[in-house]
Amino acid sequence: MNEQDKKLADYAVVFELVGRITSYESEEAAIDNIMDLFRNLCAPSRIIYISMVDGRYSEIRTFPEKINPEAVVSDLINNFKDDYAWTTSGAGFRLKIRGREGVLGLIEVEGVLFPDHKSHYLNLSLTIASALSLAISNSRVYQSLLHVNKKLGQLNIHLEEQVGNKINEIRHKEQMLIQQSKMASMGEMIGLIAHQWKQPLNSVGLTIQDLKDAYNYGEIDDKFIDNIVDSTMKQVEFMSKTIDDFRNFFVPSKKKTVFNVKSAIEELLSMFIHLFNKVHIDVFVKTDKDVLLLTEGYPNEFKQVALNIMTNSRDAIVSKRKVDTEKRGLIEISVSNNENKSKVIISIRDNGGGIPEDLIMKIFEPYFTTKENEGTGIGLYMSKTIIETNMGGSLTVHNIDGGAEFVISLNGDTI
Repeated sequence: MNEQDKKLADYAVVFELVGRITSYESEEAAIDNIMDLFRNLCAPSRIIYISMVDGRYSEIRTFPEKINPEAVVSDLINNFKDDYAWTTSGAGFRLKIRGREGVLGLIEVEGVLFPDHKSHYLNLSLTIASALSLAISNSRVYQSLLHVNKKLGQLNIHLEEQVGNKINEIRHKEQMLIQQSKMASMGEMIGLIAHQWKQPLNSVGLTIQDLKDAYNYGEIDDKFIDNIVDSTMKQVEFMSKTIDDFRNFFVPSKKKTVFNVKSAIEELLSMFIHLFNKVHIDVFVKTDKDVLLLTEGYPNEFKQVALNIMTNSRDAIVSKRKVDTEKRGLIEISVSNNENKSKVIISIRDNGGGIPEDLIMKIFEPYFTTKENEGTGIGLYMSKTIIETNMGGSLTVHNIDGGAEFVISLNGDTI
């Protein structure tokens, strides 16, 4: 057989195999047939094939099977940069099998039987590499589809159970986010407790000093002791109430109860007003006469929502003050009803400059924050979740002259 006839025969074999391997469902079968083809065409002394997935090798195939390929594998992975090249001996060649998703495989064919025809072998091998690339890509897509189809089948079988578990998981995560939102300000709240305790502790200290002076001057009698005990107990009771108030704030409400919205806001301010006073922000609460103040829901979570909104107002005012240093901060809270008194409407407005129009639609999205590295992006998201999902109300925001207004709408309760 002359050289031209040999080339035609080789290409006939290649194209016949190409037509078969591109339809293979198994990547392993395609690779096995390609290695057999190289053995028949080139009669090499050694073939090493490396399967690549996401830039890393996943499997190594060799001919003969018992050879040690470690050195060649390391060299192929670390030093083979081109799509094809001759081996160091000059009696073989290397190829990269490329697909749309990157390199699918590396192959080295060494010690071909007719090295004088290596250019012919290389051309054939490049054709084989293109076919193998298509076969591997098709196989991986097919296997992925099989995997997805299997997963879908499993999901269909257990769909109801999985949906139920997912809903419970989401609710659990929401509760965790609520708690995280509360705990994020724990350090600041400890400072508030210290602030609340400072005055009664000073008073108790002065009382103890006065007791010693009274003893030295013989002024202690029953009336003096009664006054000392009464004064000290009032301070201790105040400190105890402070601890109870903060402790209750951190405990999630387990069930819905009917509560007074204005009272909840006043209780909140009694604990946290120092956060606003220390940055020169005035907070006012306004309620018109004959306003229905009762609603059914979770009072602690409602307080958390109000605190989240007020804290955002505080931060906006403080940020604006960097430009307008003389303007005093103002937060106004008003409680009103709709026309038929079926809703309790809580408005919280500030003079913090408002929210940029391109951001106001995103402000309730999870993990969205305008505070760069200082914000978690969960406060307002959880506030909306609490009000709308857990309490059946609504929470909206819009800009007003010089600031922003958050509006909470809750179902009224006449009990």
